[in-house]
Amino acid sequence: MELRSTLLAGTLAVIIGIPLAAGQVTIQSDMPPPVYRTSTIPQGVLTRGQFIDVLATRLFDVDSHNTCFRDLVGYQAPEYTLLFSDVSLDHPIASSVCVMMRSHLARGSSNMLHPNQRISAAEAAAIFSRLSTDIRNAHANEQWYEPYMETMRSMDPQFTFRPWDTITGSDLRDMMCVLKRNTPELDPHGELTGC
Repeated sequence: MELRSTLLAGTLAVIIGIPLAAGQVTIQSDMPPPVYRTSTIPQGVLTRGQFIDVLATRLFDVDSHNTCFRDLVGYQAPEYTLLFSDVSLDHPIASSVCVMMRSHLARGSSNMLHPNQRISAAEAAAIFSRLSTDIRNAHANEQWYEPYMETMRSMDPQFTFRPWDTITGSDLRDMMCVLKRNTPELDPHGELTGC
């Protein structure tokens, strides 16, 4: 599994590892067939699921989406459902959630993603900041999101959101433009004009 074309050209640490040993993977017959489709950037306020889906369909190739579940079977107990209890294997964004979680770009809370809840600026900053190697640890007297917000502001001076602000499709497009400057492959559909 590879990130599309060495993301951020040298600034992204290797975030996908754990090579499988030969014969370690078994496919369960009750698994749904692999699903991969590219998503468009929605208009209006985005949910966590939409945000993750848009990024995953740009950061990861078809093979990564199609093999993510199969690869995880070798590591998980048979009762394993996916990466979050509220995203089933047949959920429309399941393969996107799988590759984003496997690469440590998306994380949930208490084994749940809450894919239909609006994504906050702090959550969006956390995902985008994980694409950078310059994230510092939070100090004891600050909120969990401060290092991520700081990283986003250093990447993009126009990132003036408050942590609790919601993110729209337009905001996501702007954030992706910042990444596109370094990695043109993030715009395979030519959606990001004016970057």
